[in-house]
Amino acid sequence: MFLLAVLVVLVLGVLLVATQEKSITVSDVQENTISITGEAERFVAPDTASISFSMTRKSKNLSEATDSVNERISGLISTLKQDGVKESDIKTTGYNVNPQYIYTDRQRQFDGYRVTQSIQVKIRDLDNVSTVVTKIGQLEVDNVSGLSFFIDDDEKIREDLREDAIKDAKKKASKLARDLGVDLENIVGFSEGGGGYYPQQRGKTVSFLESADFAVEEASIPAGENRQQSIVTITYTIK
Repeated sequence: MFLLAVLVVLVLGVLLVATQEKSITVSDVQENTISITGEAERFVAPDTASISFSMTRKSKNLSEATDSVNERISGLISTLKQDGVKESDIKTTGYNVNPQYIYTDRQRQFDGYRVTQSIQVKIRDLDNVSTVVTKIGQLEVDNVSGLSFFIDDDEKIREDLREDAIKDAKKKASKLARDLGVDLENIVGFSEGGGGYYPQQRGKTVSFLESADFAVEEASIPAGENRQQSIVTITYTIK
């Protein structure tokens, strides 16, 4: 039995070197196990876009700076709603009030307050992304960033991919067991990891707000596809 166990370890060690998709171990309690990794992936067209921007104003008077930012934000929200963006999809992600100082003759002097409000907007109609992004650029925002495309509710896709990855792992386990001349017994371990979205840029490069003062031309923004992946590892006892 000892010689047989040594032989099994040597064979499994060779297989482990030959492929990085499988990890095989023999436990310390004389129970042989085999761990197999299964994978599944899918390219999915996104259904939602997100973009972030900020508005800022500096003034010696805090109320003036605050009122200016509030007025511009209010006008922007009104414009976005006219373009089909729901108010519930417009979210403040940051609000900062920072005193500003200048230094003259090594003396610090108060130079006013800078008020900055950061906003994130979800755009659920992808046909409207170019229009919305272009209008945001025309509304005197101070910074535009973080344009991304994703699936807003992807739980069903994740479940389907997990199921396919498990089937892939079981298929690999059955083949490896036949090749080794062993029988699979019980599943004694399971783990999942490595999933997520991986943007795949297709077509034109994303280009918008190309000039420093924001281009008037409508932005050209292809959504492309996202690659979503599920990776699972199943551990069996073998005999």
